[in-house]
Amino acid sequence: MNYCEECGGRLTMKECGTDGMIPYCDACQTFRFPMFNSAISAIIFNPDKTKILLIQQYGKKDNILVAGYISKGENAKQALLREIEEEVNLKISSYIYNDNEYFEKTNTLIHNYAVTAESEDFSLTDEVDRARWFAVEEVLEAVKPDSLAKSFVERYLKKIGKGKTDERKTGQEEVCKILEETVHKLYEKDRYLILDRPETEEEGRHVAERSIVFRFGHYLQEILERSQILTDLSVDCEYNRRGYEPKMLSRIGSSVSPDLIVHHRGDHSNNFLVMEFKTWWNRDQKYDEAKIDGFMDPDGGYAYQYGIALCIEKEEKDTLRQIRGNLLYRGKSFV
Repeated sequence: MNYCEECGGRLTMKECGTDGMIPYCDACQTFRFPMFNSAISAIIFNPDKTKILLIQQYGKKDNILVAGYISKGENAKQALLREIEEEVNLKISSYIYNDNEYFEKTNTLIHNYAVTAESEDFSLTDEVDRARWFAVEEVLEAVKPDSLAKSFVERYLKKIGKGKTDERKTGQEEVCKILEETVHKLYEKDRYLILDRPETEEEGRHVAERSIVFRFGHYLQEILERSQILTDLSVDCEYNRRGYEPKMLSRIGSSVSPDLIVHHRGDHSNNFLVMEFKTWWNRDQKYDEAKIDGFMDPDGGYAYQYGIALCIEKEEKDTLRQIRGNLLYRGKSFV
């Protein structure tokens, strides 16, 4: 960057506090911080995550990832969904941030995501010459050598065990650790709420379950904000996008509000985790388990990836041991 974008004058280097030496326009008396483009690229998995889609473009025979620039006014998620639909006409059921890299040749910062398609039935547009699903085990041999595409795929497959480890269990291990950390924080900070029912008091004297759920959600949000794998997700308690209108679950034939959800607000593109809570003075979880099943039903409108019915016991260890036994992914247990 040698010239000012406003006046065209030559820039000189000038110290700018902790940012160090930054291009400076003497005429405008303004620092001109380097500008660059932003783009997304996508590792597209089929629904059962056994295959990855690679494409060929512009008459070249190299297999690469779907990618494209983020347009002015777009956020990264909007660009991600748009580019995938524009290039291969696929709808996405979930996505997760993988990594990023600066590509000097085009002065572009590329944000890479791993996404899951709703089906394998892609169709090509004018932007793509060919596309093909490759088995996870063979994709590194098929993708363009020494490319950012290959680098992104390698990094993500390393996270999930290079395609040899069941991604479902790898993901669940991470979710288990996050929930275990949240439980520990709850008992550390709010043990009074959990134990506020002296055995000598009359039946029914205790703190509201909702108070415990809200505190759990508060700590979970803090932990997610530090997480490198669960970006762009929000924690909400008894959440309904339409105000007081409850969610409908056909499996149990009634309307309900989930105790706690981790999701992308405003749509169902990334319904990540649904939780139902009980406490040690009211352990009946049959209805909660039915709600979890309903919210995770792939045909029920919500299709949460993870779900758990958790009973907050007097002792932290008794609550912790439930997590690995009760956590479900797509309706299947972790253990």
